[in-house]
Amino acid sequence: MRLSKNFQLSEFLKSSHGFLITPSDYDIENLKRICTEILQPLRDEFEVPIKITSGLRSIGSNAVVGGKESSLHLEGKAVDFKVKDPYTLIKMYDFACRHLPYNKICYYNRDVPANRFIHVDLLKENNKHYAFICEYGQWYFVDFWLKQAFGV
Repeated sequence: MRLSKNFQLSEFLKSSHGFLITPSDYDIENLKRICTEILQPLRDEFEVPIKITSGLRSIGSNAVVGGKESSLHLEGKAVDFKVKDPYTLIKMYDFACRHLPYNKICYYNRDVPANRFIHVDLLKENNKHYAFICEYGQWYFVDFWLKQAFGV
């Protein structure tokens, strides 16, 4: 099932831990929102493939990866993704922070560039935007002037 121009439902249902994930209609509607409000605009802006590393989770798969019991991944309202080039990923983070309707976004900076990724979840009614960086286990709140923080 196609969720947007460049994203298929199957991309959000993969579990590397062997869990079967069966989405409800509610989950699918939320995943469509993730695609149309967050991922497709990024794909269109940067013209690079986006790899979904964590989409919809079952309770079991969420526990295995250490997700919170209240994780929005359980409802299809959150996604983790990466792209091949780590510099493009940081530019996507900057763009998303300034232009897209997220609730929370976090850039996970890891020692190995190929392991860096972005987590983003959907804007809820009356929510503020929260932007973070998780760098080697330390969390930093990021204001909206990311150019000052990153120089990108």
